[in-house]
Amino acid sequence: DATYSDAFAGVQANDLWSSTRNSSSAVFYSDEHGEISGLANVSNNRRVRCVRGGGYSPSTRLSRVNGDVGQPIIVKNATNLVWQGCTAGKSGDSCGSNSIGMTWQEALAWCESSDWNGSTDWYLPSIVEIMSTSNVRFGYPKLDEDMYVDTGPQSYYWSSTSVAGSSTQSWRFVSNTASFSAREKTDTQLVRCVRRGL
Repeated sequence: DATYSDAFAGVQANDLWSSTRNSSSAVFYSDEHGEISGLANVSNNRRVRCVRGGGYSPSTRLSRVNGDVGQPIIVKNATNLVWQGCTAGKSGDSCGSNSIGMTWQEALAWCESSDWNGSTDWYLPSIVEIMSTSNVRFGYPKLDEDMYVDTGPQSYYWSSTSVAGSSTQSWRFVSNTASFSAREKTDTQLVRCVRRGL
């Protein structure tokens, strides 16, 4: 399930404010759908959930490191997640060659067997993890293409999160809207693997 209901007791189907501003608007997060829902005027009413531990400015939020063997990585400093710098099937500092579309089961196996930039503990990200790659500095939520250089205008990536109550569907991430949609696990989507820590 793509919600936080298991972690946060009493979660209601209402939108939560974030601190991210866009002129007179702010981005809010939807617990009901588990996605960045969009922009709302700051004079509107939304619920609030507080957090501690500090934050990161947009300039330090992500960093891209070109690997010695043409296998770049992207480090998300706030979570210490490390992403493969190229979509599955691509490599090199500019991520040349063609990406590979995979079924959901193939994507799970690909990440688990991946040897990238000297690490072998890669896995297919959850929908919450892959949605954390979005950035709102463009004026609306989308994948940060300055870091994820090989992502097209509208690309679809598998997550490891199955749709609740379904054995045949999983959530996919939509790069240009930082949203997600359910797809049959036999469909083919793009893949980007992740690991924890450096």
